[in-house]
Amino acid sequence: MRTTVFRALLMLVTALPLTGYFRATATGGVFNRTSARKLGLSDQLRLGLRARNSADRAYIERVVKSVERGKIPRRLVNAAYNYARRRRPNYPLPYFKRALEILTARRC
Repeated sequence: MRTTVFRALLMLVTALPLTGYFRATATGGVFNRTSARKLGLSDQLRLGLRARNSADRAYIERVVKSVERGKIPRRLVNAAYNYARRRRPNYPLPYFKRALEILTARRC
Protein backbone atom coordinates (compact mmCIF):
# COMPACT_ATOMS: atom_id res chain seq x y z
CA MET A 1 0.00 0.00 0.00
CA ARG A 2 2.85 2.39 0.74
CA THR A 3 4.25 2.00 -2.74
CA THR A 4 0.84 2.72 -4.28
CA VAL A 5 0.51 5.98 -2.33
CA PHE A 6 4.07 6.88 -3.17
CA ARG A 7 3.50 6.21 -6.88
CA ALA A 8 0.29 8.25 -6.89
CA LEU A 9 2.06 11.13 -5.19
CA LEU A 10 4.97 10.87 -7.60
CA MET A 11 2.61 10.94 -10.58
CA LEU A 12 0.83 13.99 -9.18
CA VAL A 13 4.07 15.87 -8.60
CA THR A 14 5.38 15.12 -12.07
CA ALA A 15 2.06 15.84 -13.82
CA LEU A 16 1.28 19.12 -12.06
CA PRO A 17 3.78 21.25 -14.04
CA LEU A 18 2.37 19.86 -17.26
CA THR A 19 -1.06 21.29 -16.49
CA GLY A 20 0.20 24.86 -16.87
CA TYR A 21 -0.89 25.91 -13.40
CA PHE A 22 2.48 27.31 -12.37
CA ARG A 23 3.06 29.00 -15.69
CA ALA A 24 -0.30 30.82 -15.53
CA THR A 25 0.26 32.14 -12.03
CA ALA A 26 3.87 33.16 -12.68
CA THR A 27 3.10 35.26 -15.75
CA GLY A 28 -0.27 36.59 -14.69
CA GLY A 29 0.99 39.54 -12.64
CA VAL A 30 2.38 42.81 -13.86
CA PHE A 31 5.30 42.50 -11.48
CA ASN A 32 7.01 39.78 -13.46
CA ARG A 33 10.25 41.21 -14.83
CA THR A 34 9.61 40.08 -18.39
CA SER A 35 6.14 41.62 -18.53
CA ALA A 36 7.36 44.84 -16.87
CA ARG A 37 9.73 45.33 -19.81
CA LYS A 38 6.81 45.28 -22.22
CA LEU A 39 5.02 48.11 -20.44
CA GLY A 40 5.72 51.78 -21.01
CA LEU A 41 7.45 53.73 -18.26
CA SER A 42 4.24 55.36 -17.08
CA ASP A 43 2.38 52.08 -16.73
CA GLN A 44 5.37 50.34 -15.19
CA LEU A 45 5.72 52.99 -12.48
CA ARG A 46 2.00 53.36 -11.86
CA LEU A 47 1.42 49.63 -11.46
CA GLY A 48 4.75 48.63 -9.96
CA LEU A 49 4.80 51.40 -7.36
CA ARG A 50 1.11 50.86 -6.62
CA ALA A 51 -0.06 54.44 -7.04
CA ARG A 52 -3.11 54.80 -4.80
CA ASN A 53 -4.51 58.26 -5.46
CA SER A 54 -4.40 61.11 -7.94
CA ALA A 55 -1.45 62.77 -6.20
CA ASP A 56 0.62 59.59 -6.64
CA ARG A 57 -0.35 59.34 -10.30
CA ALA A 58 0.47 63.01 -10.86
CA TYR A 59 3.92 62.53 -9.32
CA ILE A 60 4.56 59.56 -11.59
CA GLU A 61 3.52 61.56 -14.65
CA ARG A 62 5.93 64.36 -13.66
CA VAL A 63 8.73 61.81 -13.41
CA VAL A 64 7.83 60.33 -16.81
CA LYS A 65 7.79 63.78 -18.42
CA SER A 66 11.17 64.57 -16.87
CA VAL A 67 12.58 61.37 -18.34
CA GLU A 68 11.11 62.17 -21.76
CA ARG A 69 12.63 65.67 -21.67
CA GLY A 70 15.98 64.26 -20.69
CA LYS A 71 16.19 65.91 -17.26
CA ILE A 72 16.37 62.57 -15.45
CA PRO A 73 18.12 59.56 -16.99
CA ARG A 74 16.01 56.43 -17.30
CA ARG A 75 18.68 54.41 -15.52
CA LEU A 76 18.23 56.50 -12.35
CA VAL A 77 14.47 55.95 -12.45
CA ASN A 78 15.00 52.22 -12.92
CA ALA A 79 17.48 52.10 -10.04
CA ALA A 80 15.09 53.92 -7.70
CA TYR A 81 12.22 51.70 -8.88
CA ASN A 82 14.11 48.48 -8.21
CA TYR A 83 15.31 49.72 -4.81
CA ALA A 84 11.80 50.73 -3.73
CA ARG A 85 10.29 47.43 -4.88
CA ARG A 86 12.85 45.48 -2.84
CA ARG A 87 12.55 47.74 0.17
CA ARG A 88 8.77 47.69 0.59
CA PRO A 89 6.84 45.53 -1.88
CA ASN A 90 3.34 46.39 -0.66
CA TYR A 91 3.62 50.18 -1.13
CA PRO A 92 7.00 51.21 -2.58
CA LEU A 93 6.13 54.75 -3.78
CA PRO A 94 7.51 56.68 -0.74
CA TYR A 95 10.81 54.82 -1.05
CA PHE A 96 10.87 55.53 -4.77
CA LYS A 97 10.38 59.27 -4.18
CA ARG A 98 13.16 59.46 -1.62
CA ALA A 99 15.58 57.32 -3.61
CA LEU A 100 14.98 59.36 -6.76
CA GLU A 101 15.58 62.60 -4.85
CA ILE A 102 18.87 61.28 -3.51
CA LEU A 103 20.04 59.92 -6.86
CA THR A 104 19.22 63.12 -8.75
CA ALA A 105 20.92 65.25 -6.07
CA ARG A 106 24.09 63.16 -6.35
CA ARG A 107 24.09 63.51 -10.10
CA CYS A 108 24.20 67.32 -10.04
